[in-house]
Amino acid sequence: MIEVELKLQVNNFPNFKKLECLKKSKVLDIYYDTPNYNLISTGNFLRNRDNKKIDFKLNIGDLSHTYCKETSFLYNDFLPKTSIEQIFKSIGIEYNNKFKNFNEFLKVNNLKTLAIIDKYREVYKLDDLIISLDNAKNIGKFIEIECDFPDNAEINKEEIKNYMLNKLNQNGFSFDYSQVKIGYVELYLKQHNPKAYNLGLFKE
Repeated sequence: MIEVELKLQVNNFPNFKKLECLKKSKVLDIYYDTPNYNLISTGNFLRNRDNKKIDFKLNIGDLSHTYCKETSFLYNDFLPKTSIEQIFKSIGIEYNNKFKNFNEFLKVNNLKTLAIIDKYREVYKLDDLIISLDNAKNIGKFIEIECDFPDNAEINKEEIKNYMLNKLNQNGFSFDYSQVKIGYVELYLKQHNPKAYNLGLFKE
């Protein structure tokens, strides 16, 4: 799956109550990296979401940080698998598969906590768009708009970005915003770990 994402920073959230609300939740994302920041420096991310799901967000050559390739695993079913080994090899990290669970996976592969993103999220659906309203602790208020495409899809990020914004306008959602071209991890690191931020591939 290729995930196309548009992130907007706002002062106040518009009212999306007329849309289908998929969920409201508190989300705790923990990101990991090697001691030398091999992942973020190559534009790749390893995320633990709420101790339920593990996501590998892999850079596929988009320096605008608009889309990536995402592969997910269940936290409680994160055992040695060929697909995990292939992901690590693809991003140039030596892989050790002698682990029994995710915590052992972190330990044996010498992965450390990079950033902790704590946010309250409301998720709405508008046709093929997933809209997340995120109030991120110590970072700000953001609207994330996502649209998914098959792995083999040809992506024109500007067309998709305009499509997303036009669909919001056509449905009566108009608001002031500034587009954010870095993710929550970079926003967090910029404030709390400038060294890692400056080594990262994605910067404002």
